[in-house]
Amino acid sequence: MKQILLTTHNNKAKLKKLKQGIQSFMEVKILSLNDINVKTSPHETDKTFEENSRLKAQFYGNLTGLLTIADDGGFISLHYTMNPKCNRGLLADVFVFL
Repeated sequence: MKQILLTTHNNKAKLKKLKQGIQSFMEVKILSLNDINVKTSPHETDKTFEENSRLKAQFYGNLTGLLTIADDGGFISLHYTMNPKCNRGLLADVFVFL
């Protein structure tokens, strides 16, 4: 079974680019928030794009238990939980990609 990577993108163009980039070198199923019907969102209360990116990645990662990639203003954050669904090998591969 393919590992799953959740992205906080709902923008179809950004999602397509992300899928093409990551799936060009690893076998992973990339899901968006729309794909898993998540309608809630965190309050972006931090002062920088980097902090808000981290906040979104942690929020959705904790909500779903999935390895989650988020961005805000060009800053990219990755969050994983200790949930067994989160594959550490996939995590390392995504870090190499980023």
